[in-house]
Amino acid sequence: MSNELLNGLFALGGALAGAIASGIFAIYIARRSKEKSEITLLATKPTQLIVIGDEVNDDVKITVSGEEVKSLYMMDFKVLNSGNIPQETIEIPFSVTVDGKIINANFLQANHYIENPDDAISIIHDNKIVLKSNFLNPNEQVSTRVLFSRKPKGWSSEFRKVGTNILTKDDLEGRVPDVILRSFYEAISRSWFMDAYFKALLPQYREFKKSQSDD
Repeated sequence: MSNELLNGLFALGGALAGAIASGIFAIYIARRSKEKSEITLLATKPTQLIVIGDEVNDDVKITVSGEEVKSLYMMDFKVLNSGNIPQETIEIPFSVTVDGKIINANFLQANHYIENPDDAISIIHDNKIVLKSNFLNPNEQVSTRVLFSRKPKGWSSEFRKVGTNILTKDDLEGRVPDVILRSFYEAISRSWFMDAYFKALLPQYREFKKSQSDD
């Protein structure tokens, strides 16, 4: 077999492999770019802050926000726009299973500007709060820190929104998939060609670039 024929076969094989890889990549980008309305609700595990032993129960009095407590537990609750389209007028209730009551709930943090943070949280009952946001862009989030008189046993939310997928999960900061994806995006941003290509086709990458410029 001549060298010219071999070279032609190699060139044809390379072109076919490139076409297949490009097709697979295009399908992947199309699926990732499809509009997705999704909100993720997260909560941390209860953290014990204060406990008064029986041996000093009569001698030690601790007051938190005007309430006398013998134990104190903390949980953080977060609302994340995990989709790729904006969410408007969000009011999300979190119900907690607890033998005690909510002592206090305060705004914790957000990765975007909030004009009146204290208006974002309301205590509805001894075991329920509502976390509010007028507007959340993709990847934006808002959170609250709640104090309880007894250890919470669990939490839930009855929040529903038409056409929106609602996820509930434990809040695990620095989850491995997020770290890997961020590293992948950072590698892409070092190449002007790949940077321009992904910015044109992938909304999540554009949000990543926006968050970098904001920082």
